[in-house]
Amino acid sequence: MEKIDGHIHVEVKKLYPDAELPSFETERMGKDMKMTYRSERKLSDLAVGLISAASEHYKTPLSIEQNFVVEDGSVVEILIKDKS
Repeated sequence: MEKIDGHIHVEVKKLYPDAELPSFETERMGKDMKMTYRSERKLSDLAVGLISAASEHYKTPLSIEQNFVVEDGSVVEILIKDKS
């Protein structure tokens, strides 16, 4: 997840140069992580859903919590805690 902006989004931009992609900043806290989501499209629920689906796919139990930094959802902290 730490490589979304530096790797995955770079590849998406090659295919879709006009794509408006969110930005993510990540901070490791031991086994846990805080991601800061920023996007004027306000789709943090989609990001949380993708993280949850990856958790299920890789059989890694996680607790995921959203904290709205900006009330309109353009900046959201996503707290991801390892439950294994």
